[in-house]
Amino acid sequence: MKLRLLLLINFICVNLYCQVGTYKFIELEKYESFEIRKDSFKYEHSIGLCHGIVLGTISKSNDTLILNSQIQPEYKIGTSYDDELGKDFVLFEVKGVEFPNGFGFRGYKGEKDEDLNFRDNEKLLEVYNGSDESAIFTIPRNQLKQYDKFHFIIYRTNLRIQFDWRNQNVNKYSISFIELPEVVDYEFFTNQKAVFSGDNLILLNNRDKPIEDYYIIRTKKNVKISKRKRVKKYKKST
Repeated sequence: MKLRLLLLINFICVNLYCQVGTYKFIELEKYESFEIRKDSFKYEHSIGLCHGIVLGTISKSNDTLILNSQIQPEYKIGTSYDDELGKDFVLFEVKGVEFPNGFGFRGYKGEKDEDLNFRDNEKLLEVYNGSDESAIFTIPRNQLKQYDKFHFIIYRTNLRIQFDWRNQNVNKYSISFIELPEVVDYEFFTNQKAVFSGDNLILLNNRDKPIEDYYIIRTKKNVKISKRKRVKKYKKST
């Protein structure tokens, strides 16, 4: 009888989120924390002078938490082919972003990435129209060929929009933001999966595998970044 009661209490405890609490990741000046509640969460992060707080909701699927931030980016993607532009260039038109310095394009090759600075880099031909908050970027397709992936990004957030520049039937893209909150140092969570492992909270990638990241190695003389990645764990505070 006592064993059954103990199992029942344990079952109820799990379903009522016995894992509620604060889970932290600290590395040198980098700080992150998740305050997990029954059906909501608070995420806080800081590094140097940058600091952000995100509030959101939690739903549950079996043993997996589903996190969604209160603020979600709303945008539409349009594609077309412009005969005058031809196949040698790809045009990106961005609408609904007030500050042109707040966004850009990033190319990825293996583990390396490169930001195409539209102010100083000849790789990106840019025209900005402040009256209707739109900007047009024309990028040589040969430039894009060196990248495995190519993203539009909003700086100081984690928003990444990937484009398939290899599609020869498309040479013109439009990104229209319906509503882009005036936020900086913000992390968008959209159906982000997370699981508990002992006293740790672990976020999952889109393949339901634990998210891994490079880590800091301390030596007697200096501090360096690891060559390999490991699972990123947020440890529960006691």
